[in-house]
Amino acid sequence: MKIKAKLAIGFSLLLLLLIGITSFGYQRLSQMNHSISHFYDNRFEKVTLALAVRGEVNAAARVMNDMILGEEVKTDGVQDITTRLTNAGEQFKTLSTLELDNAEQVEVADIKQTSTIYGTTLKEFIGLINGNKIDEARSLYTKSLRDQQRKVIDSLDQLVKLQEDAMKVEMKDSRELYSRSVRMVAIIIVFGLLMGTGIVFWVFPSITSGLNMLGGMADRFAKGKLRSFNRVEIKSKDELGELAHLFKRIALDLHNKNEREALLSGAQQRQARMNAQIARVTELLHAGSDAKAAAQLFISEFAPVLGANYGVIYLDNPLAFGGLLELSGSYAISGDTGEDGSASVPEAIRPGEGLAGQCFKDGKTIVLDGMPSGYVKVGSALGETEAKSLIVHPILNDHRPIGVIEVASVSGFDSENRELLVSLCDKLGTILNNITSRRRVEELLRESQAMTEELQVQSEELVSQQEELRGTNDKLELQQRDLKKSELRLQQQQEELEHTNQELTVKALDLEQHIRRVELQNRQIAQANSELERQALQLALASKYKSEFLANMSHELRTPLNSLLILSEFLAENKEGNLTDKQREYMRTIHLSGNDLLKMIDEILDLSKVDAGKMDIHPEWMVLDDISTFLSSQFGPMAESKNLGVAFEKEDDIPQAIWTDGHRIKQIMRNLLSNAIKFTESGKVVVHVRIPNEEELDTDRRKPGITYVALSVSDTGIGIPEEKRELIFEAFRQADGTTSRKYGGTGLGLTISRELAHLLEGWIHLEARNGGGSTFTLIIPERLTLVHASEEEQEGHAAGYAAVASEMRFSGQIGSEMRLQPAKQLEDDRNSLSGEDRVLLIVEDDINFANVLIEMARSRGFKAIVALRGDEGLEMARKYGPDAIILDIQLPVTDGWSILNELKSDPQMRHIPVHVVSVTEYSQQGLRMGAIDHLQKPANGEQLDRVFVNIAKVLDRKPKRLLLVEHDDELRDALTELIVHDDVDVSAVPDASTAWDRLNDETYDCIVLDSGLPADEAVELLARIHRIESLRSIPVIVYGDGEEDDRTIRRMRALSESIVLKDVKSPERLLEETTLFLHRLESGLPDDKRNLLNNLNKGQSTFDNKRILLVDDDVRNVFALTSVLEHRNMKVVNAENGVEALNKLEEDSEFDLILMDIMMPEMDGYEAITRIRQHPEWSRLPIIALTAKAMKDDRNKCIEAGASDYITKPVNTEQLLSLMRVWLHR
Repeated sequence: MKIKAKLAIGFSLLLLLLIGITSFGYQRLSQMNHSISHFYDNRFEKVTLALAVRGEVNAAARVMNDMILGEEVKTDGVQDITTRLTNAGEQFKTLSTLELDNAEQVEVADIKQTSTIYGTTLKEFIGLINGNKIDEARSLYTKSLRDQQRKVIDSLDQLVKLQEDAMKVEMKDSRELYSRSVRMVAIIIVFGLLMGTGIVFWVFPSITSGLNMLGGMADRFAKGKLRSFNRVEIKSKDELGELAHLFKRIALDLHNKNEREALLSGAQQRQARMNAQIARVTELLHAGSDAKAAAQLFISEFAPVLGANYGVIYLDNPLAFGGLLELSGSYAISGDTGEDGSASVPEAIRPGEGLAGQCFKDGKTIVLDGMPSGYVKVGSALGETEAKSLIVHPILNDHRPIGVIEVASVSGFDSENRELLVSLCDKLGTILNNITSRRRVEELLRESQAMTEELQVQSEELVSQQEELRGTNDKLELQQRDLKKSELRLQQQQEELEHTNQELTVKALDLEQHIRRVELQNRQIAQANSELERQALQLALASKYKSEFLANMSHELRTPLNSLLILSEFLAENKEGNLTDKQREYMRTIHLSGNDLLKMIDEILDLSKVDAGKMDIHPEWMVLDDISTFLSSQFGPMAESKNLGVAFEKEDDIPQAIWTDGHRIKQIMRNLLSNAIKFTESGKVVVHVRIPNEEELDTDRRKPGITYVALSVSDTGIGIPEEKRELIFEAFRQADGTTSRKYGGTGLGLTISRELAHLLEGWIHLEARNGGGSTFTLIIPERLTLVHASEEEQEGHAAGYAAVASEMRFSGQIGSEMRLQPAKQLEDDRNSLSGEDRVLLIVEDDINFANVLIEMARSRGFKAIVALRGDEGLEMARKYGPDAIILDIQLPVTDGWSILNELKSDPQMRHIPVHVVSVTEYSQQGLRMGAIDHLQKPANGEQLDRVFVNIAKVLDRKPKRLLLVEHDDELRDALTELIVHDDVDVSAVPDASTAWDRLNDETYDCIVLDSGLPADEAVELLARIHRIESLRSIPVIVYGDGEEDDRTIRRMRALSESIVLKDVKSPERLLEETTLFLHRLESGLPDDKRNLLNNLNKGQSTFDNKRILLVDDDVRNVFALTSVLEHRNMKVVNAENGVEALNKLEEDSEFDLILMDIMMPEMDGYEAITRIRQHPEWSRLPIIALTAKAMKDDRNKCIEAGASDYITKPVNTEQLLSLMRVWLHR
């Protein structure tokens, strides 16, 4: 029987036994599992629920007991009792739904009965507690509720005991089942072990005998006795016998294979010897530089190896006419021919001459065996003998003969020697050709190195040119990439050339061709450089022409637009009362359309500034929550008109403020939100401030280690097709650019927004689908790195903003959707004012910021009243007569400058201190008009606190202090007498040094400075005041006779940009200005001084009978401005250009102010202003420049030319009049 059959029978029996044991064990385990499941489901869960119900009832009882027994009944325990009993009821309800036996059902019914009674009494108890009838509740608890409660608990205890007894019985049954199962499994295992032992003793002997036979055969195999396998006799018929037959056959096959490998090894050894000799040829000759020396070395070294006793080598001389083979190496030859027959070897032979010549000519081997006697003799010093075999073999290179080798042997050549000769000659041909080529390459290498140096110089020049061209715009980038590709090709060719210099073994012709290609490419690169330089020049010219075009276009558009806006606004006022409401509406429409056109011009100029790199960035701390207020005020009416919802959301982990240019951020957000509302017909727009995700940060603009903030604008509008997502960021392009498009616009908003984002070190990410809305996300760093502020300074600003933000009271909750509504009146203190209150008027259109100011004012003892519009603020100032005013500049209806001018022109209100707080840049204009200080928004808590401190100082300081600097004793006494009164203390000093000492030691509210101090003392004192931050805000009134030289005037004008400076000529005007800056109440002045001021202004306003020279070449502007100025009782004289203006001044110099256009024919405004300032009598004449050029340096050019101030076209009427008031006062 085969081993397989025996094993199958044995293992089948064991498998059946294992299956029996497994089945029995599974059946027992199933019974035990069923018992445990029943135990848990039927007993354990019931016990758990019963205990939980009892626990809740006990807890409620404890709470109830504490309530009754305490000195004061705490009614808040009622909720706890109700909660616990509700939980108990739900758990008891769950218990009732389980499967119950008869005894359990009886107990559950009993519990339900007692619980019902208990619940009824408990409701009565709770009602008494809630009705505050504590004594009755205690009585009820003592008489009945406590006993009913105990009965419920006893019933629950009885149910728990019933379940515990049942659990004990079931546990006992489970243990008995387990013991029986263990005994049965032990019996089956013992039976299986006995059966397995019998099977092993039945199968084991048949396997061991076969293995012993195989072990003997393996021993012979290991000792290499393969022949002895023929004598092995195999008798077994099972699998081991079959394996022995196979093993015997393998051993015999291996014996035959060894014999064949011995034959092959001999052949391989012969080949190895040949390869060694070939390698030896390379080793000996690879460094040689002379062909003949290499040939001689070869024949000397390898003739013995080949078994030759004689040998010569002839090499071809390609320079010889008709070809000539020259003797280049020999072995064991005789140089002379003697009578004894010694061989004579010629120095040279022709192709075809003799066996050697014929072998060279045919390129075939010639073999002579059994040569005739005396043909070749080999001699030595002791004797000579005849050679028996001769071989003549060609030396080939690329199948072309370059020489022959002739060898002879006394004993003859075997096949191995002949095969070795062929291989050595092939290798020799290659080596000789390399030596010849190397000498040619060395010559070419020297030429190549010279050319390489020239290429290196050209490459360096190319790199230098590339760096110079790197700053050009996108039109050159493609050609720069072509240039870089050319550089890479050149570098690759240089590397190839260097590699050739080291390893080149090819023909010289290839190197020459390569050099010619490089020279051709150099010429092409030179041509490309010339083309790039030409195009760079063209681009520079184009950029220059573009800038000039934009400047001229701005002028040509703003000039007629100036007339349009001024006249339309003037007509809309209808001061003559001769226009209908419809005609006034037409005028307002014209004015609004003109403003829209002005915005478009400004957008084009903004784009030009970005392209030219002239857009300024002014980093500051910006509170992110301000965006909500800004967008609400800007886009509330627009969204409301379209019934759109607008939401502002901000994540919690976003910082309260970031260091960036807030003005540019708002400009970008204004563009994005305007587009979102414009392209959304229904639904909502969401502004979300958050941390950007990884997809939005996946850009090459991201800087490592920088934290970014994302401001996204999402809408439910028309969306953007995928193929037009890049197009919309191009200037003057829209997703729908057809003439029939539904939505208007210039297509500049997104272009400017993207470029501004880049200036702020950020970018704009777009997600959109056609018809499914879009999301534009502005991603910017938390801290802009353009300005290197110290960490302490930035942290201080951040802390201050955090303090302000914590005080804000927003009308809506951040993160909730809100419908933007028009601003409503704030809850201020106007209805609770009394005569003793300090009243602060806040004129501010930002509701959130106004709320902050109200809270801060109240905390500092002020009653605050608020106006959200400019006209309301002026009206409230007249009505309430506040003690101080905080004034914003950018206000609806009437701007802050107009309000400030009205306040300081009204004798009843000019004494009220006004503090300007606005988003406009720090300006001296407000301080010159009489404001006590200026603070730029956004401001931190410390800065706002300083505002109230300044207001309090002005109100509390009595009397006010004035420093008078006058060198003339009599005039000093007269001026002191003019100004001094109970409310003003005057310190009069004779020189600037004494004044400087006083300023360092004491505090002053105003300075009057004599401009005629000797040796420029006045200018030097002003320069010192300019350098000290705490002194800059003190108003300085320069009093003089107007005889100052031009240099002094220019220096004072330069300092007037940073300090409050006014110059007056008369005592009356000096009294007026000091009254303005000291905030003196005119009604409190002595009668003579009050009459002096009344006479100064009696019967005339600032503009009455003022003579204005208007210099402009555009008749439309002249007509518009003349209409406005003459309406205010000014006399206007017109000049069309600078030449005519000079002539007008020569004819009549009694002008109070000049309005000077810049771009005019014959003589422009710059030259005209310069020439006017060259005349001493006109050096103090105020000149306001009017220009449509709004580029970066235009204002500086005007001021440097000599203009007093500057305003851009189209002219804002109120702004022009306000500016004229300032300069006409001087």
